[in-house]
Amino acid sequence: MEIGVIQKGWKGRTHIGIVYPNDYYIGMSNLAIHALYDLINADETIVAERIFLDSNGSIESKRRLHEFDLILFSFSFETDYLNIPALLRGETPLLRKERSKTPVLMAGGAAVTLNPYALSEIFDCIAVGEAECMIEEIKAAAREGSRDDILRRLAQHPSIIVPDIKEGYKERAWARDIDTIPISTVIWSEKTEFGHMHLVEASRGCPFRCRFCATPCIYSPYRARGREALEKAIARGLKVRRQIGIIGSDILRHGEYIELASSLAREGIGVSFSSIRVDGITRETAHLIAECGQNRIALGIEAGREEMRYKIGKRISNEKILEAVRNLAEEGITRLKLYFMIGLPEEDEEDIAEIARLSVTIREWVLKYRRSSEMVPEISVVATPFVPKKGTPLEDAPFCSMSTLKKKLSFLRHLVAKIGGVTISGEAPKKAYLEYLLSNGRPD
Repeated sequence: MEIGVIQKGWKGRTHIGIVYPNDYYIGMSNLAIHALYDLINADETIVAERIFLDSNGSIESKRRLHEFDLILFSFSFETDYLNIPALLRGETPLLRKERSKTPVLMAGGAAVTLNPYALSEIFDCIAVGEAECMIEEIKAAAREGSRDDILRRLAQHPSIIVPDIKEGYKERAWARDIDTIPISTVIWSEKTEFGHMHLVEASRGCPFRCRFCATPCIYSPYRARGREALEKAIARGLKVRRQIGIIGSDILRHGEYIELASSLAREGIGVSFSSIRVDGITRETAHLIAECGQNRIALGIEAGREEMRYKIGKRISNEKILEAVRNLAEEGITRLKLYFMIGLPEEDEEDIAEIARLSVTIREWVLKYRRSSEMVPEISVVATPFVPKKGTPLEDAPFCSMSTLKKKLSFLRHLVAKIGGVTISGEAPKKAYLEYLLSNGRPD
């Protein structure tokens, strides 16, 4: 059952479809879908409905794609491009040039902002940047009625590409003041990854510039919400959820966020943080994490060898990593998920071996500093292939061959298998290679 669904009559209204190109479980865990749904449905002249890969028509009224005036696709991941044909279900031609009377199809989202031209042969228009800055123009265009008029109106926006009218764009759209846009869960459903939580966006972008990371390219500059705006977004969900998920980068460096989370914890409300930078885990913040009820922490370490970490811009020493582990263990947090990349430029066998060695050391530190001997460490290593992304300093780095990646993963698994109490998982090299091809693709 969903809470917060908006049901509107279709007669006399403009119709906009919001598509997440994957299953409902994944799509409804994405705040972009909630934001689009909320912002568009605030206009009483428009009805916006959600569509997912596994939904038979729209969620709200079972309408098919061809019944909408404008359809917005939000792509967070390049591999979801492969789901486009299944979503169109043969009702709408796949290629832009083969469409004349069907609804206007618009692509946007993080993956599209990184490489706006990869889908230009499929979509009628492409939004580059943050949707909030384009939403009024999108709504106004949808009201134009005819396909040609909608496209002409959209082409006027500096951040929207309309290939049949203009091939380029002037600027990536970004919101100057995110305090005026309280992004949070607006439809609560148990059938999502975070179904028990109310999610709120605390910040956008990242203040750090790791050379492999696409986040600054998509969302720069870094912006953090003020406490009042964040409290307003949190209050929206407290009637239906007693667990808050705070989304953002480097959240625990903000004193007012720490105070707010501590206040919520004292009221019996659980708080989870989506992104915690390793060198930001002090004794104070570790205590806060435990106080908020978060008993498992993900640490983005990225490389086992300190020198490699510095090369890729993740300027965090082994000393800082172990200090964070100690602070967490002393607060009773002994379940750690360690994220590493393999296939980095100039990586050798020693770099892979250092992943295993550092994981062993982390487990030893958890055992040494855990608050109680009854607390069993759970250390899991997640090894994902490095994928060069457009716009990053490492965009021209080579993608490691699949055969080499398989050997490196096998070697790492062999080393980790010797370690008691440490598990390993990771993304398949084939999927990573597919992501690489799609994220760097051109229409030709």
